[in-house]
Amino acid sequence: MEIKFKVNRTVRKSNKLINYRDKLGLTALQQKLFLFSVTELKKKDDFERLLSFDMRDFFGKKRLTTRDYEAVRNAAAQLVRTSISIKTDDGKWAELSLYSKIEGEQGSSVIHFKFNNELRPYLVNLRGNFTSYLYDNVVHFKSGYSVRIYELLVRHLGWQHVYEVSVDYLKELLGITQVKTYKTFPKFREKVLDKARDEINAFSDLTISYDTVKKGRSIRSIRFYILSKEKIDQELKDIENDDKQDVKFIRADKKSEDQEAQSQSPVEDFKARAARLVTRLKTYGFTHKQAIDVVKATEATMESGIWKILYDLKLAIADNKIKNPKSYLLKVFKEEYGLDFTVTYEIEDM
Repeated sequence: MEIKFKVNRTVRKSNKLINYRDKLGLTALQQKLFLFSVTELKKKDDFERLLSFDMRDFFGKKRLTTRDYEAVRNAAAQLVRTSISIKTDDGKWAELSLYSKIEGEQGSSVIHFKFNNELRPYLVNLRGNFTSYLYDNVVHFKSGYSVRIYELLVRHLGWQHVYEVSVDYLKELLGITQVKTYKTFPKFREKVLDKARDEINAFSDLTISYDTVKKGRSIRSIRFYILSKEKIDQELKDIENDDKQDVKFIRADKKSEDQEAQSQSPVEDFKARAARLVTRLKTYGFTHKQAIDVVKATEATMESGIWKILYDLKLAIADNKIKNPKSYLLKVFKEEYGLDFTVTYEIEDM
């Protein structure tokens, strides 16, 4: 039997549920099963009945293997036993289970489930302080940390595109405070932060980067820079259309087989660099137009010197040598790239 896969599934969650604490650290499969089931919710009455979805729809294929069935069964068993901590309005933490029941039938690909009724205020009839995104943005993640970090970042996308969080609190949200592997920051960076950054940039609708923020010699927090790919794509199209001579897009009309096999084209690499540069400059108070003008002048390359300028600025700020980073950059950009931002720009949305 041919099935019609449902597309554009929307995950909608209260921000309190986005910020839940998970002591065990759910795997990517377990988290995706939960999010996939959340997309089936339409109204508060759905908490009073069994909902269902087809595992073929979940995996996106018509035929399932024994391994697929076993993976879902094991993940479901863990989810039913899992509780999460949510901060309530009175400042307390409430321990809540996710489901009251998950069941299936031998030989059937359909999963039936019923949410814990206590989750109702966090999943339906949301009027404010909630986050929504397309499930497709997390479906290809292999790391459970990527799913959690994506949710945290997409929630803060509109807040000047920067989200700073302490290392301890982030570990607490991810459920890895007591995991010995991540006690040292290099392993935490490699296995959690870098993995999440790479997967989010490759598979989601966001482009992100991050810096570490030190207090003394210790790394105390992570500062994420977040931008919508759709927004940066539009900005880059504007550059290309308005002034094609200023930005040298790398185009390969005749690509070799090796080039075709590469996962990221030169143009995509440029987009990633440009997005990172735009988000960084906006944290220093530059408008979109000003940031894009810097992209046009530098192409966001290492060779242009722009990244060394920003790195040196970061060190100078940490040493309290520069109090007004935007004024400093305005002077440097005029000297290095001939960019005069003393001209008044129209006010733009940040």
